[in-house]
Amino acid sequence: AAMGAGRRLGAGSWAGALLVTLAVGSLIPAAPPGPFLVQDKFECLFTNGTEPFRYLQRYIYNRQQIAHYDSELGRFEADTELGRASAEHWNSQPAFLAQKRAEMDTFCRYSVRSPRAAKPKVKVSPTMSGSQTHPHLLVCSVTGFYPGAIEIKWFRNGQEQMAGVVSTELLQDGDWTYQILVMLEMSPQRGDVYACQVEHISLGEPLTVRWGKSSECGASSEPPGTPCALGRLSIPLCRDPILGVPPASAGHMLGVGDRMDHSVIGWSVHSLSSRWHQPLSADRMLC
Repeated sequence: AAMGAGRRLGAGSWAGALLVTLAVGSLIPAAPPGPFLVQDKFECLFTNGTEPFRYLQRYIYNRQQIAHYDSELGRFEADTELGRASAEHWNSQPAFLAQKRAEMDTFCRYSVRSPRAAKPKVKVSPTMSGSQTHPHLLVCSVTGFYPGAIEIKWFRNGQEQMAGVVSTELLQDGDWTYQILVMLEMSPQRGDVYACQVEHISLGEPLTVRWGKSSECGASSEPPGTPCALGRLSIPLCRDPILGVPPASAGHMLGVGDRMDHSVIGWSVHSLSSRWHQPLSADRMLC
């Protein structure tokens, strides 16, 4: 009766989905009288964050899933005895099953606006400790990439560096892209070449940005020893007695460039103290 009367709802209407649920509720075996809750839950599962590969619709009665539709099976499955009659009824209707199969496109490919894979932007920036007892830092700033899975490595003269590598947490921007800083302690010698290598699904091959004296670096007009990449310095960090992070009071800063929104940043540097778990601004010092 609920579907036979009243105005017609559009195919994409959530209210229409709710009416379908209520209309077929009569198929559920009689339950004790009293308040009850019926829910529909729709799920789109994606591969690589961009391409839908599975669609699920779950029917829940009083917090218990009683039946569900699975696009991999192309039919409804009963999860409890209470949902068996409903699943059998829906599976007996070819037109209704065809509608469910089409919802992979309706709900997942068109309604869900998931961004395509975005290539990372990489900058390498040096920062000096101003002390003979503390090492310098090279900062690899990786921004604007999607999805969030990424691998970043540091190399010195072609050899991967495992020690002295410090990373911030992965930070998501408002446009769904991500950014991260990966820092390397260094004591540079004449002729050393450092490289930050980034691997991401959006790249056909690893992206490498070098810093140091090398024939591959910079334009021919640049003086010998000019770094291959210099990034904007913007985030103040306090000195750590072990890692030698430079003091903000000396004006040494690390940053991620123009994409940074200082009002929403809350960096958490692994291996450092808990004081990093707080928002930072361009002019705020932590020490």
